[in-house]
Amino acid sequence: MTHACNAICETYKETRPANGRRYGMGQKRCKACSIFIKWEGVFCPCCGYRLRTTPRHTEDREELRMMRVVSKNNKKPNNYY
Repeated sequence: MTHACNAICETYKETRPANGRRYGMGQKRCKACSIFIKWEGVFCPCCGYRLRTTPRHTEDREELRMMRVVSKNNKKPNNYY
């Protein structure tokens, strides 16, 4: 089965963040469409291909993992009574 881009993804296209860390900012990449998008789903809304949520390079993956750990530890507990 081929995954052809239908240009729907252009609606969700994201620009590069100032810090250059796309995955850290919640962007995902579709290999079939060759585009970074802001999308909550796991599959591309355009072609149905599974979106990449982590960088390919080990150093970048480790940095993203550390960013997620720090942000998780900095969350304030919910004290609802």
